[in-house]
Amino acid sequence: MRQGLVGHQASGQEIQRPWLLGVLAEACAHAGQLDEGLRLVTEALERVQQSGEREWEAELYRLRESCLCMRKAVCSMRQ
Repeated sequence: MRQGLVGHQASGQEIQRPWLLGVLAEACAHAGQLDEGLRLVTEALERVQQSGEREWEAELYRLRESCLCMRKAVCSMRQ
């Protein structure tokens, strides 16, 4: 997925980049890489603001909150 994102960016494409970042963020979250998932979803939301491409904005916010909840649960389990 990361290689696909790199190729997408290298081709000069920016359309659907927020969505692609969101897909990768969700995959990272499911793999337990919550900090990376949060970083990617934050980048996706920044791109939404820059580009005005808002089709996936609500889903990105949902994903961000989901990652935050999972991270909080993991932290509380460690205590």
